[in-house]
Amino acid sequence: KDVLDALEYAIGGTNTVWGAKRAKAGHPAPYPLQYVEIGNEQWGALYNKRFDIFYKAIKSKYPQLTLISNHGLGKGVKSVTKTDMIDPHWYVGPDFFFKNHNLFDNIPREDYKIYVGEYACNQRVGGGNMLAALSEAAFISGMERNSDLVKMASYAPLFENKNNREWPVNLIWIDNDKVVGRTSYYVQQLFASNRPSYNV
Repeated sequence: KDVLDALEYAIGGTNTVWGAKRAKAGHPAPYPLQYVEIGNEQWGALYNKRFDIFYKAIKSKYPQLTLISNHGLGKGVKSVTKTDMIDPHWYVGPDFFFKNHNLFDNIPREDYKIYVGEYACNQRVGGGNMLAALSEAAFISGMERNSDLVKMASYAPLFENKNNREWPVNLIWIDNDKVVGRTSYYVQQLFASNRPSYNV
C-alpha cells in the first residue's frame, strides 16, 4: 500500500488522494516517472516471491511503468512470474571489463531488457586511474553494441566528499571549494556526448 501511495503521489491524477496532495504541494502535473525498481541487491526465493506480489500490484494499477528486478544475468529470472527489466551490478577489476566487452553479444533475447544499474572498475586501481577508465570504456562499447538489450546503464557511486572517503572509487569528488571529475567521469562524458546512431 505504501508503494502504491507513493506512485499515486508521483503520477496519480489530481482527483486521487495522493495526486491531490502533490498538487497541493505545488506540483499539479504528474512527474515523468517511467521506471520502478523493486528492491536493491536482493535475491533468492523470498525476494522472488515478494517481487511477484509487488509486480502484480503495481502493474495492475500502472501498466505503463517498466518494473525492474534485481536479478543478474541468468540468476533467478525464471523463478519470477514476469519482469520487464533486470539490473545486474558489477564492481570488478579492469581485467573483467576488458574480457567481457562482448558479454552481451550472445545473451539470448528474452522477454525482458537489461539496465546495468551499478558498475565501476574499483579493484586494484587505487582511487581510480586510466586503466580503470579504459576498461569501463571497453565495457560501455559492448553495452552500446547491444542496445537492443541493454537499455540503460549508470556508473556508481556518483559523488564522494574527498575528505570522507568510504568507497574505493567514485565518479566525482567534491569538497568545500571544488568539484573534480575522475578519469572515469571523462569516459562517461565522452560516451554521453558521442552517441552512436547505428551498429555495424
